[in-house]
Amino acid sequence: MKQDELKLMHREEKQKIHDGIQEQIRVFDSKASTFLATVGIMFSITTSLFGLLLKEDFSTLHWSYKMIFIILLALLMVTTGIIFYFSANVIVPREGKKTSNNDKDKKEELHPTFYKDVTKMTKESFRENVYKHVLDDTLLVNQILSIADICDKKSKNLRIAFKYFRVFIALLFLIVLFIIIIKFI
Repeated sequence: MKQDELKLMHREEKQKIHDGIQEQIRVFDSKASTFLATVGIMFSITTSLFGLLLKEDFSTLHWSYKMIFIILLALLMVTTGIIFYFSANVIVPREGKKTSNNDKDKKEELHPTFYKDVTKMTKESFRENVYKHVLDDTLLVNQILSIADICDKKSKNLRIAFKYFRVFIALLFLIVLFIIIIKFI
């Protein structure tokens, strides 16, 4: 096998790795979007339900029951906020590379695989960068490392959101149980 063919083969393997990680990112984004919608709908329905169930009974409750209900509802809202925060962190696009003040003197390296960099390129510099990208797979390796880091952050944020979703469900259960108990007191 010739050296160029071997290098091309390695590049194709790296491209498969790159594409696989990109697919994982798309899956995390899709899960987070669905998760946000589900939590939003559940929160909306349950708060409406609580309003209907407690419309008349809440004013006649003993203050200790009111405090328990208010605390549970506040915990539900805080948990919902945490879930929204971490789920939104999965979906929100990441900012580009940050340059420190020490790096201002250096010429900024633009990558043809990053959309913000492409917007800064002229047609000629884009062609040069793509050509460089094809010849030297260092840019592809850097891109793989970069998107793997993004994928890891998305995964961590989604796992945190799912953990708080369990708390959300437990709080919903407690609130509904509390309302049922109040109805029979």
